[in-house]
Amino acid sequence: QKNYQSAYARYQKALSLLPSPELKGRLQGALADIYFQLEDFKQAAQAYQQALSFLPQSKGLRLRLAMSLLRLQNNSAALAETEKLLKAYPLLEEAYELRSLIQLSQANYSQALQDFEKALEKKQPDWESWVQLNWLYRINLDFERARTVANKIVQIHAREHPEAHLIAGDTAFESLLNCQRTAQC
Repeated sequence: QKNYQSAYARYQKALSLLPSPELKGRLQGALADIYFQLEDFKQAAQAYQQALSFLPQSKGLRLRLAMSLLRLQNNSAALAETEKLLKAYPLLEEAYELRSLIQLSQANYSQALQDFEKALEKKQPDWESWVQLNWLYRINLDFERARTVANKIVQIHAREHPEAHLIAGDTAFESLLNCQRTAQC
């Protein structure tokens, strides 16, 4: 219901009444989620860390902690938490997607592309994922794959998203410019 103040007060009260470490971890995680929704990422990160002290194996808490740290632009800490996730859960697609975002924030485009491709291995990309993949191929100057993705974007999403044609046009234009710069036309 987005009544965060009331939810916060109730979670705080429940934390003081419940002795079970697992319940305390879950409630602390819920408090952290409230901070995250309110975009108080510093408080969210602290609350997620407290929740993880009760539930250290929780991949959801660790993932949201890493997202909070990324929002705080603490890339090294976000990356460390993401690496912990990938060590414990090497097939966790969300962790690869998050590590891709961290790599993007550090302008490591090649690694960001590799991680994003890994995140998409076992799922059908949605509109935003196709667009992100196209952009990553373009920024990595892999225009052959960028054009392939742009064509898929048009085939799959053009009716719902007319801007799919713009993406395909931009991809073709950038490919042509790159071709002229490198004299490989």
